[in-house]
Amino acid sequence: MAGQFSLGDYLNDIEDIDRRHCKGEAKSGCGAYILGKGVSGADGDFVKDVVSRIDESMASPENVKKNHGRGFDNKEYSLALYLAMRGKEVMSRDDSDGAGDAWVNGVRSEFKAPTSRSAVQGRLKKAHGQGVDHVYLDVRDTGLSDGDVERAVNGQVKSFGGGPTFREVWVVSDSGFRRFYGDG
Repeated sequence: MAGQFSLGDYLNDIEDIDRRHCKGEAKSGCGAYILGKGVSGADGDFVKDVVSRIDESMASPENVKKNHGRGFDNKEYSLALYLAMRGKEVMSRDDSDGAGDAWVNGVRSEFKAPTSRSAVQGRLKKAHGQGVDHVYLDVRDTGLSDGDVERAVNGQVKSFGGGPTFREVWVVSDSGFRRFYGDG
């Protein structure tokens, strides 16, 4: 299918990027490390099924160029992979209008990877102006606890007065995946 990449091609591509851009001690931000960590021990059919749920064909030409031929950058792909492993359909979108990175099960969504409580709040402020329905925060390997993230999300949501423009905030953390805002 156009816009989808085989796992082998993807691994070769990100391994090359990792060799050029990733330092050994900074592997948590690197594609091959994340992909391997996410699917280790999985059989080939599972991996093919997961990768088939990610479609990068709708990305803007600028993003494809910036991301070495892919629609998502490494952090976005890591989050897309995590969601796809949980049965979600993830499609990149032309985000040149600033209105979200992806469609997740048909819902306009924004992917963010904050590394501190203040960054969580800053990313939510930005998402508030982007016209997305869901925000996905990936805080794995940041040292942020679920309590830190929950306080940051709740504090920022309260600061919007009439409420945020987005309906839900989902968080991927070292302890799992759950909704921190919204009632689904």
